[in-house]
Amino acid sequence: MSRRLAAAAVVLAVLLVTVPGVASAETTVQPVVTVRAGETLNEDLTATALRVVVRGTVNGDVTALSGQVVVRGEVTGDVTAIAARVDAGGRVGGDITAVAGRTTLSGEASGLTAAGGRVSVAGRLAGPIDAAGVVVAVEEGGTVEGRLRTTALRTWVNGSVQGGAPPAGAVAAGDGAPATAEWLAGGATVGGTPLQVGLRPGRRLGLTLFESYRFLANLVLGAVLVGLFPRFSRRLSDVAVRDPLRTWLAGFAAALVVPILLVLFGLSLFGVPIALAGGALYLVASWVGSVYGRYVVGVWLLAAVPRAADYADLSVPTVENRWVALLVGAFAVEILVQIPYLGPVVDAVILLLGLGGLVRLGYRSYRRTERGVSTAVTSTPPGDD
Repeated sequence: MSRRLAAAAVVLAVLLVTVPGVASAETTVQPVVTVRAGETLNEDLTATALRVVVRGTVNGDVTALSGQVVVRGEVTGDVTAIAARVDAGGRVGGDITAVAGRTTLSGEASGLTAAGGRVSVAGRLAGPIDAAGVVVAVEEGGTVEGRLRTTALRTWVNGSVQGGAPPAGAVAAGDGAPATAEWLAGGATVGGTPLQVGLRPGRRLGLTLFESYRFLANLVLGAVLVGLFPRFSRRLSDVAVRDPLRTWLAGFAAALVVPILLVLFGLSLFGVPIALAGGALYLVASWVGSVYGRYVVGVWLLAAVPRAADYADLSVPTVENRWVALLVGAFAVEILVQIPYLGPVVDAVILLLGLGGLVRLGYRSYRRTERGVSTAVTSTPPGDD
């Protein structure tokens, strides 16, 4: 499972370098890629977009780096995706390999390998499922004809798994008692009847209009920042990647101290304009810091790709491209913030990391200015005033 997921991540990262937009019959750049109902694409579809939707037929593989990947039609080959959400409600002739905040199979597929916040099977899976995440669920009406293997924090089964057992820790219906010994030993049936255990309701993840707008706005601001200030962006990422803990602590200190100072200024009549202006500046700095935090994550991931590729027996060169780093970081963080309970924590950590980078570079600039002024004063001969 880990090798397939690592290979998928490596392939999609490399695609960002070689494919600027969407590559199918021809290369285009658009926020939404759609294969319409009744339309047939007789070749592989490789897409980098905000949303990828297949309602028709793709006679080949689908490879996507996207905010959301939806399959409502048919894909005769494999589906490989890194996305905030992967929703396969149609038919996939091959395997699905996904790294996503939520992966849902309500249609058909030959096999499923997934990592993310929640992995749900509500349709028919003809082969095995290998999953890592917070929750893995075989929902009511869902069928896994192969073996279920998972390292999830919680595994829930309300459908049937015919080819193998879940790990110890799977939870039964009602009182939450562990699954039976027959199940855990490798049998999916008890007395010839498929074993049914309960699935408690959980939060359903999705990419709302607001989240899509936020993602796009962060991407646009990031493009402006790394495009207009490439040297500053590189210095900030170097500082954050080299010393992430100190950078994060600097951001935490700024987030703690600045609001207190603004409140103190606001208590004074003459300090109200300063507090208002400072508050507006602080909000802008926080947004910039959040975007730079995503950029830092992208830089770190691109540096980690060659090391991860070694474990998958692949040879991938190191990619040093600020645009690729921005895209990879934005997508990676968007996936993480979709995870229940963990998402807000990740969002806050990323914001403080970027804010800390701004604080540290600002402080370094201040120190250089002070040293320059001090040197100029001490080197001025007497009487030159």
